[in-house]
Formats: sequence, structure tokens, C-alpha cells
Amino acid sequence: MSMVGVRSYRDNPNAMSNNLRAILAGGFIAGTIDIGAAVALYHIGPITILQAIASGLLGKAAYSGGLNTVVLGLVLQWVMSLIIPRSLCSRPIAFPCLGGDGWRWGLPMASRFSW
Repeated sequence: MSMVGVRSYRDNPNAMSNNLRAILAGGFIAGTIDIGAAVALYHIGPITILQAIASGLLGKAAYSGGLNTVVLGLVLQWVMSLIIPRSLCSRPIAFPCLGGDGWRWGLPMASRFSW
């Protein structure tokens, strides 16, 4: 593969901001859809799902924490949903089995192993 015509982020200052926008939008959308999928799959309300996510940090106390633990669960869900695409977009070379297309396989893999 020839490196002729290959450009870096230094050549196009908008490329990095486009990637960041895509990661943020995709992360928030995927995280929200993931909560909705858990609600549909387990037939439990979103408040309970978000408290279950917060219980990863707080233990059983998360279920009696009220709105604070619901917000914590939502923040944790979105943070996880932002870390996954960021890690796959930033270093696709780290996943040679994906042929450099880590972004294409990241969401199905993350969704598969998060349940």
C-alpha cells in the first residue's frame, strides 16, 4: 500500500473535530439505545436499570439512593459508551484481526459482551 496521498490530522484540522463529534454523538446515542434495549429485554423500568449500573460502584445501596444513583448510573453508562468507540477509533492497529476497521466491529462486540 502506497503512502502517496495519505494525509494526517495535521493536514486537515477539521478531521479531528469530526472524529470527536462522531464519537460523542455515537457514544451518547449507543448508550441511550443500550439502556432502552435492556428495558425491553428484561422488562424492567429504566430507573432500575440505571440503579443496577450504579450498583457496580455503590453495591446494594444504589437501589435505595433515589435520583442521585439514577443520574450516576446514566453518567456511568454514557462514559462506558464513549470509552469504547474512542478506544477503537484511536488505535485500530491494536486490533489487527479486524483489518484496521475497529470502528465497524466495535459496537456489535461491545453490545454482545455487555449483556
